[in-house]
Amino acid sequence: MNATDTPSPDFPEVAGLADRVHALQPLTKFERRILDRLMESPEQPVAYAATQLAMYGTQVHGHVTSNVTQVMVCRLRKKMAAAKQGWTIATEKQQGYRLAKTEQNAQLDAAEQTS
Repeated sequence: MNATDTPSPDFPEVAGLADRVHALQPLTKFERRILDRLMESPEQPVAYAATQLAMYGTQVHGHVTSNVTQVMVCRLRKKMAAAKQGWTIATEKQQGYRLAKTEQNAQLDAAEQTS
């Protein structure tokens, strides 16, 4: 079972996000794995090592000098922006990556709560 099957109870709109993005902007298997991992805990930082683990499916030992993960996240951000689903990937310094609502999506949520 992956993150698309069990949405976070606090963020039901995340359910199926990867499928919606993929339908509009095809994702590679590594991009999909990263997005699935981030969807497991929206708005919560996911450690860099956990992101790499999700990508490669195995424990990453030692310091990874390659920027493959950063490149995959950069490409995924662009695809998510083009798909306009209201979510992006934020970088949390010295922590990792976080699936975050876009500013526009957050403003819509705030307006709904005040109505």
